Amino acid sequence: MPGSQGTGGWGINNSGEVTLQWGDQYGFIQSSLYNGSTFTTIDVPGGYTTGVHSINTQGDIVFVWGDRYGNNHAAILNAGSYYVFDVPASLGTGTDADGVNDFGQIVGHFTPTGTSVFEAYSGKLY
Repeated sequence: MPGSQGTGGWGINNSGEVTLQWGDQYGFIQSSLYNGSTFTTIDVPGGYTTGVHSINTQGDIVFVWGDRYGNNHAAILNAGSYYVFDVPASLGTGTDADGVNDFGQIVGHFTPTGTSVFEAYSGKLY
């Protein structure tokens, strides 16, 4: 990512779209989608950090985003709309979406007590 403090690729789909994480000038993790010619920032309104993970064939992107209190929440970006969610057992403090398949099913994990628990989410959120 131009101007970043390091960039890493996290996901790629069959169209060659790549999800990227990068460090901003304040040391926060941010994310973008690169389609071969353009970088598009992925940023939940009100979020402080965004860590993308997976992208499916349709271009749905799953990621984790951090709020101003340091809590992590999961989200999916679908057709320009953000859908944010938390696993109820995480108490709204530690949900992460790690992967999405071509059916829109999401897999991720949450942290209820300081220990990550892997949990599969089934069904679509949109």
